[in-house]
Amino acid sequence: MRTLSIWFRESGGPYYYYRVPESVYRNLLCASSAGIYFNTYIRDNYSSKR
Repeated sequence: MRTLSIWFRESGGPYYYYRVPESVYRNLLCASSAGIYFNTYIRDNYSSKR
């Protein structure tokens, strides 16, 4: 598990999400909607820091 850094178009970034499994990262890259995947599986499920 590693730190995932994400930059958002509207609010900038980076935001850091900690202990995100590689499988979650890979699924994010393959998702038909990265925003929906992020909101469903990452945003409230991992500790973060801006």
